Amino acid sequence: MIQTQVHTTASTVKTTRHPYKTREGGATITIFVPYNCRNHCPFCINKEEYSHPEGFSAEKICKSIEMMNQITPYCDYVFTGGEPFANLDSLQMMLDKIPETHNVYINTTLPVFEFQTEDDIVNFTKHNKNKITCINVSRHMQHYVVESNDSLLGRLAVPFRINCVLYKNYPAQELVPYLERFHEKYPGVRFQITNGPTPATMGLLKEKKIDFGVVSGPLEKQEGVRLMPVRKIEDIFVAGRNFLEYTRQKQPLSVLEKVPLIMLDQDTSTRRYVQRFLEQRKVFVHPEFELATSDMIVQFALRNLGVGSVVRDFAKKELDSRELIELKLEEQLPQL
Repeated sequence: MIQTQVHTTASTVKTTRHPYKTREGGATITIFVPYNCRNHCPFCINKEEYSHPEGFSAEKICKSIEMMNQITPYCDYVFTGGEPFANLDSLQMMLDKIPETHNVYINTTLPVFEFQTEDDIVNFTKHNKNKITCINVSRHMQHYVVESNDSLLGRLAVPFRINCVLYKNYPAQELVPYLERFHEKYPGVRFQITNGPTPATMGLLKEKKIDFGVVSGPLEKQEGVRLMPVRKIEDIFVAGRNFLEYTRQKQPLSVLEKVPLIMLDQDTSTRRYVQRFLEQRKVFVHPEFELATSDMIVQFALRNLGVGSVVRDFAKKELDSRELIELKLEEQLPQL
């Protein structure tokens, strides 16, 4: 099964690409490989699709790849599943049809079972180190997945990134009291709560898939969307005990170029706002970690993995307990 998404742009702009993000312009071709991953993740939307792979043909996919190479010779290929790594021979046959002018990304749990060892996976990545752009490895908080040892990640011969799904047991202590009060007042209203960056939330709102969204600014007025300011927020930088030397006195903004930074993903409005503020002052940062949510940044900072860029409210508890300490900068980011 092949799903093709084509994106066009009026002009080509050279940009720095984050691993596992498709290039500007061109096409993204997603290939669903229906080999059973042997896992039972409750949030998986493809399980039914690959539980009956009778119509699947690797040979037909190879022919489709050859056809797409003629149509769009610089597109990106994403292999997902099922589990692409469940049959390395078949995956290799498909990869052999893709010229090196393409980017290739693979979604996988890096499965190891009775007839496939860690060495088999390592050798596969070595053989395809000039073909595979990035491997997206699933590592979930709950134990739905039979995972290979984490030590395998350090042996891979290609770039990789970790994908983690927080499902059901994700802590929401800050949200629960508000939901309780609302539910008491409107007991007949049903809730479906999702979490995502501001652009994704605005997209869901425009598509009428949600009734309202709570987002952070700055945010431009958009047609058909009513903006209601709730409260001001303040972006700060926080760190654990290993970074005490940067918290004892005011630091120039340029210190952020020297420390390992933990920031939100580039697709978030908060990240764009902070980065634009710094770049306007000739400070150019390259984060060590780019994470999906602010509470993850707090957890990484608590473990002394770097200096976290967060909205003050997200780190209030840790700041009050002195588990985290705020960096005092010569110029603070203004409240929004």
